[in-house]
Order: sequence, then C-alpha cells, then structure tokens
Amino acid sequence: MKQIPKEQVKWWNPTFLVPKPSGERRKILDANLLNEEIQPLHFQMNGVEQVRYFLIPNDWAETLDLKSAFHHLIVYPPHREYLAFEVDNHHYQYRAMPFGCKHSSIFFTQTLTHLQTEICKRTDIRIINYSDDLHLLLQDKNWLFYQTQHIINTLEQFSWTIALNKCQLTPKQEIDFL
Repeated sequence: MKQIPKEQVKWWNPTFLVPKPSGERRKILDANLLNEEIQPLHFQMNGVEQVRYFLIPNDWAETLDLKSAFHHLIVYPPHREYLAFEVDNHHYQYRAMPFGCKHSSIFFTQTLTHLQTEICKRTDIRIINYSDDLHLLLQDKNWLFYQTQHIINTLEQFSWTIALNKCQLTPKQEIDFL
C-alpha cells in the first residue's frame, strides 16, 4: 500500500478487517461496486472433480500454503488509482493485488500456473492448486518428501513466501481439499 493525495483517487473502496482462524486479521477491500463495473472473465477454480482426475491410487500427498498469496502480484500502475481507500482521513492505494477484487483469483491462478508448469518440467511431481494451496502428488513417499523441499526452494527463489505453519510437509495418503 502507498499513501497518496486525495486527487489521485479515481474510485473509493471501503476496507475492513476480518478475523482469520489463526487469530490474525485479514484486510479486505470491499470492491463490490468496482467489481460491478469490471467485465466478467470466464474462470473455474479447481474443485473436487479435478482432484479426483489427478489422483492415482496409492498417491502420496503434501500440501504447501502460500502466505499472502495475492500480495505477490503487482497491480499495473494505471489501475492502482481504482484500488483506493481511506483510513483516518489518509488516502491509500494498493500496489499489490488486494483480496476482494473480482479478478484477483484469476490473475493469481494464471501466474501460479506458469510457475507450476516450470516446476513440473523439472520434477516428477503432479501439482493441483486451489487458491493459495498447492497439493503435491507422487507415488514414491520418500521422493515426494525430497522433491517438496526442492519446490519450496524454487518458490522462495521467485520471492513467494511459504506459510510453513499451514503446510502439510509429511507425506500422507489423504488430502484436505477445501
């Protein structure tokens, strides 16, 4: 976020905090009115059916959780003036993709898909993602454990932050898919 003069604002959005299960708070930009002005894009997130398609009997799985996922994406500078909000008579705009914009999930998934493709080219692991969770699948439990560390290192090299406390880093044969 960046503080800006009021004159730079082209669109005001309410903002508020909601509690997370961890006790922390998530900042939400209420972009409902802005979202009504944005053209729709067709997009379907992975769901249970896609997970079933990817699974092979006897697969082992680990799960990585990307921290502050949308904030890894930088908003195109001319679009930032539409992502403004006010707190205590100070005016701010998002520089990174906020949670609450209509296409945040689409842009995030598209970006992550490119990185996923590169990871899959270099490993035997199959990856299915849902929002900020990456489910890593492989038949070999020990090789999955080893490759997961390689994937974490690769993600960190690209400046992605892993929420290690929310990851499942021990291979198991069950997937918690939200």
